[in-house]
Amino acid sequence: RTLPTTERERTEFAIRSVFEESCEAWNRGDLDGYLASYWDSEKTLWISSGSLTRGKAAIAAAYKRRFSMGQPMGKLSIAELEIDVLTPDDALAFGRWILDLEGTLSQGFFTVQLRKIEGTWLFVCDHASASS
Repeated sequence: RTLPTTERERTEFAIRSVFEESCEAWNRGDLDGYLASYWDSEKTLWISSGSLTRGKAAIAAAYKRRFSMGQPMGKLSIAELEIDVLTPDDALAFGRWILDLEGTLSQGFFTVQLRKIEGTWLFVCDHASASS
């Protein structure tokens, strides 16, 4: 991978890194590490499985209910990641998620709004849908 040179390239590189680190945390079973990509705010939104969850604490609780201790989380990967840098502090990311859970593949699409908060790019709104 070539080093980014423009501000836009540096921003896209930083955002890609957020997604890569999130997948790495997920794949080692580190749910808290995965959730580190979400803004720690009551304003954070997560839309999944037809429901809306507000606030990082509620999002974390929902993930922890879905993947209780000891339950395998599988291998998560991201494909076709497209990043649209809107301003120096706001961006949208779109792509496909693929989860391999003990040989059973689930996949779908996501749209994530990211905001640079105190120097760190974080998910402020994560909308994911599963393919049928």
